[in-house]
Formats: sequence, C-alpha cells, structure tokens
Amino acid sequence: MKKGFTLIELLAVLAVLAIAAVIAVPTIGNSIQKSKQKAYEQQIYQIKNVTKTYIANNPTELDDGACINVQTLKKAGLLSGNSIIDPRTNEEINGSVIITYENNKYKYEYQENTCS
Repeated sequence: MKKGFTLIELLAVLAVLAIAAVIAVPTIGNSIQKSKQKAYEQQIYQIKNVTKTYIANNPTELDDGACINVQTLKKAGLLSGNSIIDPRTNEEINGSVIITYENNKYKYEYQENTCS
C-alpha cells in the first residue's frame, strides 16, 4: 500500500484554502482601514485638545474666533515630534483648528487646510 495523497485530495485542500482566503482577506482589509480611521480621529481629537491648552495659555489670540495651525502648536511645544503622520495616507498632518463662538460656547473644528 502506497502512502501519500491523491491529486483529488490535494485539490480539495487547495479549494478549501482558497475559499478561506477569499473570505478572510477583505475582512482583514476592512479591519485595517477601520483601525487607521480611528487612529486618525484620535489624532484630530488630540490636536483639538492641545489647541484648547494653547488658547488657555494665549487668550489674547482669541477675540471673535481664531485659526490655530498645527505648526503653531508644535512651535509652542504642545505637540511633540517633527511630524504628525496621517495613518490613512502616511502623509504629514498640517491642518488647522478653527475656533468659533456659538451658543455661548467655543467650538473647535479641524480642517485639512492651514490658515494664514
């Protein structure tokens, strides 16, 4: 009696592995994209919080609203590192936080563009 696998058994195993890969690869890809998006949102949240600290230390810059860019926050020593990288695109984040006063409270909104 010979030991080993027949061609049909090998093809069946390959078919099962192919089906498993077809199911797993998109699921893993979606999970990675969701985690990158969540990391980006956390970075933006942190930038907004640091902007609040900056405004608390420099209240004269906030009259009827303000636009504080990421470079200003870095120069003030509130953001560490040479660059903040967007995990979705691997590009540097160089946006701004626009501060407006609405309904008796300040609103902090991040935008991709830098202010002048």
